[in-house]
Amino acid sequence: MKVQVIGNGNITSNNFNASFLINDKILIDTPPGMLKELKKLNKNLDEIKVIVITHLHGDHYFDLPFIILNEYARKREEKLIIIGPKDLKKSLEKLTKLAFYNRLNKYIANLDITFLDAQTVQNNMVEDDLYLSSIKLVHGEVKFNYGYIFKTKDKALGITGDTEMCPGLTYMLKKVNYILINVNDKKGEHLDLSRFKELAKTYQINYIPVHFPDEIEAELIKLKNVKVINPGEQFFI
Repeated sequence: MKVQVIGNGNITSNNFNASFLINDKILIDTPPGMLKELKKLNKNLDEIKVIVITHLHGDHYFDLPFIILNEYARKREEKLIIIGPKDLKKSLEKLTKLAFYNRLNKYIANLDITFLDAQTVQNNMVEDDLYLSSIKLVHGEVKFNYGYIFKTKDKALGITGDTEMCPGLTYMLKKVNYILINVNDKKGEHLDLSRFKELAKTYQINYIPVHFPDEIEAELIKLKNVKVINPGEQFFI
């Protein structure tokens, strides 16, 4: 499994917002500016078969209407599966109407797009020998908030999106070998740095912190079994 970090920052960071590409075919979250970031990295959008959204906060999905518009404009023929909270399509229609004075239906009617409710995605094969399951996580008052586990025959990668400490996160830490995990500098709706340090000692897996502010990067780099992957870089599982 090849994982490329498109962005590892939060909304205040100098780095692009947390988002990832798996095997050049599966895109995780579409923060504002994602379409241009993919083009900067010379990514072929024809190769992206699945887009996965963790939750409906603007810094995680606001570029999705522009990606769909781009695919409509260039007459994409390849099938596209979009996985996310069950209100995703409805929210996209509202966003598209605000952005273009039009409705998303005009675009998707000419594209082969299937929307899947993340809650129903359990051990779904998204690529040969690569399976995806959603995990319900807690992020403040967000009603539908998901992490995801990508599993091959003998390895598993977790992606939290935004989460605070909750049973779903504990479950993920017990099931994966690697995890892209959100870390913040404050307590609240995210996993704060002190709690993250405790988890890194308790669960001996490989941690790639993301969605972090610039101010705590130096602290993260010092931690054992923790590696900061810069935007544009990739690693293999």
